Amino acid sequence: MAECSAQLRSNDIAAGQATMTIPTREADTAGSSDPCALRNLAAWYREFSDRASEPWIWEGRLMTAQALEQKAARLEARPNHRQAGQQPAGILRSTEGNGTTTPEVAALLATKLRCIVPMIAVYVTAYLGLSILSGFAKPLLGTKVLGPINLCFALIALNYMVAWVLAVIYARIANRWFGPLVRRIVEAMAHGGAS
Repeated sequence: MAECSAQLRSNDIAAGQATMTIPTREADTAGSSDPCALRNLAAWYREFSDRASEPWIWEGRLMTAQALEQKAARLEARPNHRQAGQQPAGILRSTEGNGTTTPEVAALLATKLRCIVPMIAVYVTAYLGLSILSGFAKPLLGTKVLGPINLCFALIALNYMVAWVLAVIYARIANRWFGPLVRRIVEAMAHGGAS
């Protein structure tokens, strides 16, 4: 069991100094993977279960406290459990641990945005254009273009083709430009710092 400093002490409650508000830090992180926060929130539920005016509220608070304790125990049993306050290790964290991105990561994100934004604009324009045409230009879309195939079916097929072409283009760009950038970032992180 991790050592957690409980925000609510038994003597505070006995002295009547504790209030009925849920501790904000624990409430914010109750869904997270911080066992200390879960244990503190469980302690809050246990301490205030005695103040419940109805038996079902008392039972609900005790059951909630038990569930939070079990979740905290499961989290602590994980082999990769990190202590509270430690920053997660990852590509988007700098080696200094201050949470800022490295210049290489910023370059990667900027390159991706320069590629992705125009592709999204092309596809959304094609998709919304077909939707708008189908709503306001039905006679135009009913025009036969190739035997029994009308313009609407041709534009739908074109939308599918646009999506596939954009996917292939993105895959080629990712392999040519993003791959080397990601490899450099991973190597820099593996060697103890970004250059």
